[in-house]
Amino acid sequence: MAQRQRAGVARGGEVEAALRLGPRIAEIEAGAQRQRVDRAAAGGAQRQGG
Repeated sequence: MAQRQRAGVARGGEVEAALRLGPRIAEIEAGAQRQRVDRAAAGGAQRQGG
């Protein structure tokens, strides 16, 4: 549980930093998160396909 809480805090810090630096960086962060999700989904599909 502690690890999950730490991860949540780290993500919150990234969001705060993005908001401070500007909307452009926030957009880049959003794009990076989308790529991570896409990669995770692709990895899951490959694992299922075996």
